[in-house]
Amino acid sequence: MKKPFYSLSRYSLFLVILALPFSDARVEWMGIPVYVPELAVLLSALLFLISMRRKESSARTVPKTMLLGFLLVLVGMIASAYAAGTLAEPTYGAMKSWLVFPAVFGFLLTQVFRSERDIREALFIWFLVSATVATATLFPGPTGAETYDGRLHSFFLSPNHLALFLIPGSIIGWLFISGIGNIPKHFLALTLEGLIILTLFRTESHGAIAASFLGTAIYFIGALFGRRGAIRLVLGIGIIIAGLFAFLHLSGQWERLSAGDVRHSLASRVMIWNVAGSMIAEKPFFGIGPRSFQEAYLARQESFPPYLEWAVPHPHNVFLSFWLSAGLLGLSGFLLLLILLFFGAVEGLSRRGVSSRSVPATLFALGSAAVLAGLVDETYFKTDLAIGFWTILTFSIHYVSAQRKQKQKTSE
Repeated sequence: MKKPFYSLSRYSLFLVILALPFSDARVEWMGIPVYVPELAVLLSALLFLISMRRKESSARTVPKTMLLGFLLVLVGMIASAYAAGTLAEPTYGAMKSWLVFPAVFGFLLTQVFRSERDIREALFIWFLVSATVATATLFPGPTGAETYDGRLHSFFLSPNHLALFLIPGSIIGWLFISGIGNIPKHFLALTLEGLIILTLFRTESHGAIAASFLGTAIYFIGALFGRRGAIRLVLGIGIIIAGLFAFLHLSGQWERLSAGDVRHSLASRVMIWNVAGSMIAEKPFFGIGPRSFQEAYLARQESFPPYLEWAVPHPHNVFLSFWLSAGLLGLSGFLLLLILLFFGAVEGLSRRGVSSRSVPATLFALGSAAVLAGLVDETYFKTDLAIGFWTILTFSIHYVSAQRKQKQKTSE
């Protein structure tokens, strides 16, 4: 039986991934800005609804934890904006682009993508998109734009934004490189991977570069040794990071960095985190509302040493961002979604055989890299990054149901 609209809805989901580099391009509809990836999501939703009406597909149950996490973040954002007195059109736009459309895309993925083959194809397109952006960025001209100090940023808002966009491609590439036996295709995949890594280095975004390489290590350990190896590596990385922060505090280096005695990107981050901490101490339950950080940050200058960085739209830490933008409720929702993501990926890593673990290892590595980069930068509150997060989350959830079905078959 032919299912034309179901097939079109599937291809339109690939279109969303292809549209990610154009997340800042928009059209106005009744005065409301709608960005290119959002248009692709709307098209996918329309085609899926038509396919359901024509009985080409049926709705599948969405995990309650995923729905609860979404609702906690949404209600948290609304409550935070209301408490801060900023519940207006810009806030609605932020919730639309950072939460509603990415979550709708995730919902559509759960309905339309029903096999690991679909996930592989989507990841392959994501890798090709990253490689295309990297290739275009390395060429001189508008797409190869640089900052005054030689950092590449292409058509993205900043070098850090470009670097964060490239992290997934730099990790996904190894999934296909390690699985290609054809020498010409293997060489082509290696070349594309090299272009992504070279561009990533040219951004000079140290946090993103470190997250990319640690994510790659997590991928290989997860694929080779399964969930125990991956979990042990992640725990080891976590202990090292915690030890580093403890050393900075105990040695007095944190105070020196806070005072601006050392002009370094880390010193700038520490200053920003201290200011963000003062905001949380003042409004721990509701935060300050979405898109309010820079104004609040500048207003607190008199209480801190002279800032090393002035244009700061976010606190350079994804957990602080959720806390300040959506309060404790929103932060709880985000943490719940993270737990669901890693739980699903770990379920997939319990499989036997390197080839059967390669995709869940990729998803585990992508989630880990997002958290690691999120410790020093903003890895969610941009349209393309938010869609990327919900993509990883939804693909990871697939392995929860897949493992349950496998266990049921075994018990029968």
